[in-house]
Amino acid sequence: MSSETRDASVEVKLRALGDPSGQKTSEYWNAWFGAVSRQFEWYTGVEEIEKVMKFHFHSSSNTSLDQIEDDVENNLNEQPYKFIHAGSGNSLLPVHLCDVAFPASSNTVFDISDTALKEMQELHDSSAPSKSRAIPIQYHVGDVLKSHLPFDCSSFHAWIDKGLLDALFSGKEKNSNVESSALYNKTFGIRTDDMLKCHQMFCEAHRILINEDTFQHNNESHATEKKQSSLMLVVSMAEEHSLYLILSNWVQCCVKPQRDLNHVCNEHEIPWNSTLHIHELVPTSGSMMPFGFVLKKSTSQDKTSHGNLSLFEKDWMVELHDLNGNHHSIPLVSSLDQYHHGYESDEISFLSLIIESVENIIQKSRTRFHKQLEEKESKDNQQAISTTLPNKNTRMVLSTLEIKPADDTIDLQKIHDRITSKSWDLKSLKWYAQDENKTVLGQGDTHSGGIKLKFGNIVPIGFGIQKLLMYCIIDADDLECLCDSILQQESEGDEYNVQSIDVDWLNTVTVSNPNDCIINL
Repeated sequence: MSSETRDASVEVKLRALGDPSGQKTSEYWNAWFGAVSRQFEWYTGVEEIEKVMKFHFHSSSNTSLDQIEDDVENNLNEQPYKFIHAGSGNSLLPVHLCDVAFPASSNTVFDISDTALKEMQELHDSSAPSKSRAIPIQYHVGDVLKSHLPFDCSSFHAWIDKGLLDALFSGKEKNSNVESSALYNKTFGIRTDDMLKCHQMFCEAHRILINEDTFQHNNESHATEKKQSSLMLVVSMAEEHSLYLILSNWVQCCVKPQRDLNHVCNEHEIPWNSTLHIHELVPTSGSMMPFGFVLKKSTSQDKTSHGNLSLFEKDWMVELHDLNGNHHSIPLVSSLDQYHHGYESDEISFLSLIIESVENIIQKSRTRFHKQLEEKESKDNQQAISTTLPNKNTRMVLSTLEIKPADDTIDLQKIHDRITSKSWDLKSLKWYAQDENKTVLGQGDTHSGGIKLKFGNIVPIGFGIQKLLMYCIIDADDLECLCDSILQQESEGDEYNVQSIDVDWLNTVTVSNPNDCIINL
């Protein structure tokens, strides 16, 4: 079976299963992982998580990135850390932490899908046979939303959630009856039972994380300034409902349980440190940047210095770690001062201000990331253009236009016919007609396959989506004008047929004579 056929088959199965957001049953996730049947990483690569973990476990507050790398290389601060991976699917993160980043660590994988765990164990053992590991990876099938997980108190140094919270809890509510009922919190756009279940999960994570008194460095010659606490890492796309769940459980407001949960999380004390660490992460694909939220378990020092302070008197801070390795302390107090002037003991208003402040931080990070991507793309395009554009005496190029439809219902054959029926007021334009016995110079290997049209191909992108490739010989200076004109025609009025048109610069070749573009096979 070809990769295109296999991808199409997977897409059909996943569509039948429906949106995974908000799914909580083992039946669904067994079917989902059975349909996917391949290893992948949610949101970001394992190396990105390694950076976050090394920052918090191999450094003090004033340690540079270079010092962290030196510490790791010299095996300083190495501890037999214990990590629990909650709902990690078939990620290779446990293997990476165990074999590469933290060789002395023990890793426990906890997931509701026995299908995912079986696949994960096979992948892990094939990466390095379990007998060769000092501490084999442990696997447990279970539900993280249960009120009491099968682990003792103070068992782990870190709870690692890589997309779990986003998968379990959805801000979308398609049932209008639920949305208008008491089961739905309109203020924060989330079901109230999801609020309770998520709070329960945070409480259990807090319970099984160790206290700082049992968490000390072995190497006294390289001691940190103060003892470190254990942590909860939540990797998320930071959508509105996810931010609410993370932040409300961080500051412990608007999460009062509707039934007694005091045995897992004392609601009369703040269980987490008042500084929230937010790490910018490089996405595995696409332009939407995920974030790593790190909540540190309160230490005895935190409880001594802040134990008598109310929710509204604590110094709530965000420590933002950007992609360049810098970190910035951002006080949230300035926003909360507005609260003191306008609201009196109002947790909803307090939490809304916290969320608004963090949303602004997230938005600025994303804007900066998108700008960096655009600058990189522009630089790459300029480099490609400089190597492919003709010299001053020769302006004609053979190029490929990559036309991506708005959705999978668009008829690409009709778009092809409409485009080639016009001259576009460009005298240099000549559409390149393919011949069964000839191929486009520089294009054959890259764009083979798909549905062959007179002036191009329809080729699969993946998951049932296709794109239209069209070949033309044109003055290089007219290419941008041609793309803009086609995009305007196919997107004007009520019609929205084309999402984007890109020039394949890497396979654009200079030609002094159109006949040079054809070779016999």
